[in-house]
Amino acid sequence: MKCFSIKKNLSGYLLISILVLFVVFNPLTSAGAAGFQEESFPLLRRGSEGPEVERLQNKLREAGFKTSGEKGYFGLQTEIAVEQFQRHQNLTVDGLAGEETLSTLKSIPEDEIVPTRQVEAVSWSEVDEIFNRTDTVIVTDINSGLSLRVSRIYGTNHADVEPVDPENAEVLRKIYGGEWSWERRPVVVQIQDRLLAGSITGMPHGENVNGHISDNNFTGHFDIHFRGSRRHKDNAEDEQHQNMIEKAAEQEWPLFRSR
Repeated sequence: MKCFSIKKNLSGYLLISILVLFVVFNPLTSAGAAGFQEESFPLLRRGSEGPEVERLQNKLREAGFKTSGEKGYFGLQTEIAVEQFQRHQNLTVDGLAGEETLSTLKSIPEDEIVPTRQVEAVSWSEVDEIFNRTDTVIVTDINSGLSLRVSRIYGTNHADVEPVDPENAEVLRKIYGGEWSWERRPVVVQIQDRLLAGSITGMPHGENVNGHISDNNFTGHFDIHFRGSRRHKDNAEDEQHQNMIEKAAEQEWPLFRSR
């Protein structure tokens, strides 16, 4: 009788042990448990696509950073928006949406507006000191929300710049509706942590001076004006540019807050 009781207890212990091992090592149950305890974040980067990218873009848009026209695809506009968000949140700026960036985005409550900063209207003499030749900066068009990377190649009275590559040149063309134009447009120029009010034209012009980018499908350069900058042809301020700069200086960053 006693022997039978021992065997019965041993069988019970064995059954419990098997059940425990099944729960612990079963991929379905262990994955479910991990989902509650620790959330995993995918690494999203240029070329990524799918619902996770779309969720990233929705969160960026809620925070005020546009990914214009890129739904579910991680292209140039999404990469720039990620960089701008990272800089705004004092994160590592690399354009990659990994655990740090995604967890920070997710931690922002839906009814909370991220802190804002006023766009600065800075004199051309000051900009000339911090925006050096060959420096690459991000230019964001206020009206369309499109952004592009440009490099300064020349300019003494204002900044003569070029798109860094054909993709960014095409963004400039898109800003102007598919045609090059002398129209003045208000922009925010991001130089490191500074957000500066500027005004651009979208017409390639001028000689291909020393330092010209040869493989960007853009012949010549285009202009960025800042407060107090002047035209090269007559050394005079451009009233339309200055009006656009003041319009840009009225903006708060992030520009496109939806809440």
